[in-house]
Amino acid sequence: MFIFASCSNIEELMFGEQNRYERASEMVLLESSDYLDQLDFVGTKYIQEVKAARLIGKQAHYLESIYGQLRGKNEIVFDDDKSPTFYIIKDESSYHFSLPGRIFVFSSGLFKKFITNEEILIGILTFESIRSLKAIYKRSLIIPSLNMNSENFLKLFKIDSEEKIKVDQWVYIVLRRAGYDPGAYLKYLQMRNKINEEGSLVKRSGYDLVREEFMYKSFMVKQKIKGRGASVNKENSSKDFYALTTYVERI
Repeated sequence: MFIFASCSNIEELMFGEQNRYERASEMVLLESSDYLDQLDFVGTKYIQEVKAARLIGKQAHYLESIYGQLRGKNEIVFDDDKSPTFYIIKDESSYHFSLPGRIFVFSSGLFKKFITNEEILIGILTFESIRSLKAIYKRSLIIPSLNMNSENFLKLFKIDSEEKIKVDQWVYIVLRRAGYDPGAYLKYLQMRNKINEEGSLVKRSGYDLVREEFMYKSFMVKQKIKGRGASVNKENSSKDFYALTTYVERI
């Protein structure tokens, strides 16, 4: 079970006075370090079994620079200097997940179906960064298996709808503070919901999908009323983004 602060105070808790944040952080999540170690072990083993391609060189540097921009403008959330690692799994199913050790994984199917521009990629990376940094994972009993299939593995990362809505609100705030477009993440939610997570290995109910989109949109509206709306709306993706998508297509 995860314990979050209320929606109305989410930004104040994240970016208010330091001592206030430290008190709030105790409320954000209660989790077992033993479970996180186990999840990291099983996740790393799975990445090896499916022969995920680790990004290196220009592709890795590109995502590292985005992560660095997010961290540079959100120091309280990104409260360590551990370097991220990125993997691509060749799989037509669309999914993404992260591990506690700043390990981020995207399927090639996710790029093909959903990551149509750079801002959507940044939104998804932000979502997984928050989960990894704040250890937002559903506590489950993990039994390591030599034959754990992808569907069973990904179920380990499924969180309740209410918890996901809270993380989505964090995504909005982190993106806005870093100068990225929070509206792109809404576009991703809308695209995903329109086709009802086609190709997803872990299904969610249509009601939960629609409600998540509605709650994120409502949060955006409230922030704009408060004068905290998105300051950037980039329509053009960078050359590095297209280089990455080309790389993924060739895996």
